Amino acid sequence: MEEKIQKWEEEIEKITQRQKEMNAKYTEQIRELRKKIESAKQQLLVQNNEMIADAVRAIYGEVTEENIESFKATMQSLLEQKTGSTPAEEVKPEQQTTGSYFQQR
Repeated sequence: MEEKIQKWEEEIEKITQRQKEMNAKYTEQIRELRKKIESAKQQLLVQNNEMIADAVRAIYGEVTEENIESFKATMQSLLEQKTGSTPAEEVKPEQQTTGSYFQQR
């Protein structure tokens, strides 16, 4: 009976070791996926900023902070008319764009 117990304990030890290895592997995979997600979010933000800058340039002729704010106000007004809600209810803070990118162009 002691031999069986020892075998079971050894089996538990092997399983526990494999579990630790798999946990480490999955943790690394999750970390890599989170990096990819963050990178993709940043790319989307840049693309969004570029599209806004292109629209502002097409409408106002140049990208300035004043023109960006005017464009944003117009878009917010249109959004409110269409949905009946305010932009704060529609757009999360991390989705809002800042003027810093536009000033660089």
